[in-house]
Amino acid sequence: MSSPSITPAPPQWPYCAHGAGPTDPVGCRGIHVPNHTACLAHLTDLDRNAYLATLTTGTEIDHRGTLFTAQLLGALLDALQDPTTQCAHFQSARFDEAQFFGVADFEGARFSGHAYFGGAQFASEAWFGEAQFSGDVEFAKARFSGNAVFVTARFSAAAHLREARFSGMAGFTLARLSGHAGFGEAQFSEMAWFNGACFSDDAMFAMAQFSSNVWFSDAQFEGAQTLDPLDSRTATCRRPTTCTCGRTGRTPRSARAGPAPACSC
Repeated sequence: MSSPSITPAPPQWPYCAHGAGPTDPVGCRGIHVPNHTACLAHLTDLDRNAYLATLTTGTEIDHRGTLFTAQLLGALLDALQDPTTQCAHFQSARFDEAQFFGVADFEGARFSGHAYFGGAQFASEAWFGEAQFSGDVEFAKARFSGNAVFVTARFSAAAHLREARFSGMAGFTLARLSGHAGFGEAQFSEMAWFNGACFSDDAMFAMAQFSSNVWFSDAQFEGAQTLDPLDSRTATCRRPTTCTCGRTGRTPRSARAGPAPACSC
């Protein structure tokens, strides 16, 4: 006798329910767009365009549980684009349990408030290179099926990645993590790079699992650290050095998950 299937609990926010039926009583879990009863993915084209037209750079948004194609995410990012940087600028952003199909290109995005991606699923590559997070960042239990790129990203407050799952390569080369950095129980299935990363506060990797090589060459740890899962079989570490060259500029996409070129200072 087969065991009965478990029906996922509905989300705590007002949700779209598109496609709900006997086999899926919840349906789409995307939160309602303000003044509508559907999520961003299931609005009519007319209503979606009208909503996007209300957004300006630095707007606070909430799209928890929403299904994003690369095209839909691109439309949202374009609506929030800062004309000076040509990149999206969010106030607080809620993408809890959102699902991203196709490349999730947040490269260079700026988050002035908190950024929530807890439980989000990235079916393809996730690009956060050069992103700036001014408030707390939540990626706890997020799932990255493709490469996850945080090269030269700036985390000014706490970064929570506990129990995140990285099925592709993970690149944190030259990232700056100024607040607590929590990678406890995270799982890295492929290679992971932290070369030249700077951890200014606590760096916690307790019970993290690395199935392939991980590099911390020239990484700086200025606060307490828990690196107990790392050993000589998987980790490559050299004495930390201080980088003063202030390297900026985009990393070629072909190399974004891997180590960055050596600093010139």
